[in-house]
Amino acid sequence: MRLDPIQEDILREQINIGIGRAAATLSELMGTRIELSIPSVSLWDLDEWWGRYQAELSGMAVVQDFVGLCSGRAILILPRDSGLRMAQILGGEEGGSDELDLEMSGILAEVGNIMINGVLGSLSNATASRMNYSLPEFYGDPEQAFLSIPPEPVDRREVLVADADFHVSQYAVRGSLLIAFARGGIEALVQGVCAMGTDAWEAQ
Repeated sequence: MRLDPIQEDILREQINIGIGRAAATLSELMGTRIELSIPSVSLWDLDEWWGRYQAELSGMAVVQDFVGLCSGRAILILPRDSGLRMAQILGGEEGGSDELDLEMSGILAEVGNIMINGVLGSLSNATASRMNYSLPEFYGDPEQAFLSIPPEPVDRREVLVADADFHVSQYAVRGSLLIAFARGGIEALVQGVCAMGTDAWEAQ
């Protein structure tokens, strides 16, 4: 399917609501001001997206599977240098080693957990449905996040991609949040979110 401009705007707004909540939670937990934004939302064929951006975004990933009205897998991908710098800043070790250790992996897993849960929670609220999430898993190689098998097969033809901008202590990080759904999931999500969004607009 293709997103029309109204569907894209409503989805981006709901994702930004989740991102705003995630930024507030991270800022409070880490004691560092964190700004997050989602400038664009689009639908891609998963294999096509990975083939186009693999070199640019190869680095690290945080993965969470989810089940509910829409089931699938959410993946936060960060370039290696950006992910390392973010972990160092949040861990209070700016200028430290550029080797990814267990502590920094844990910090990035928590960042991904909070961000993914914020976005999925916002989409869940927008569709008046409930989602259950797995524990976050950290991967030093994003390709492994795609190769590992989720509990439910995802539809590789369509994946929702939200490009994310992070600003941490004046340091800009660019990443991407991918949400791959089980077959029929993206249609159910778009229908539910847009129905709620249209009703809200008409009520104003």
